[in-house]
Amino acid sequence: MPQSMSLRIGVDCGGTNTDAVVLDGSDQVLGWAKRTTTEPDVLDGVRQALAAALRHAGRGKPLSALLACLSCGSFLRGYEER
Repeated sequence: MPQSMSLRIGVDCGGTNTDAVVLDGSDQVLGWAKRTTTEPDVLDGVRQALAAALRHAGRGKPLSALLACLSCGSFLRGYEER
């Protein structure tokens, strides 16, 4: 995979699992992963899922710039409990 390829990511962080997907510029799935949602630090599970999806896509190193769409029920639940 060329290093200059534009990639997009999506993350869905639910109460049980966190899913991540890596797409190319033509919306082809390059990599995906499912990890257990980690609590109380849900970002740890997000990081694990993103790292696994990037590895699956052949991108072992973090990207310098990512545009992410994040839907995270756990964040909202934590916010509502405060």
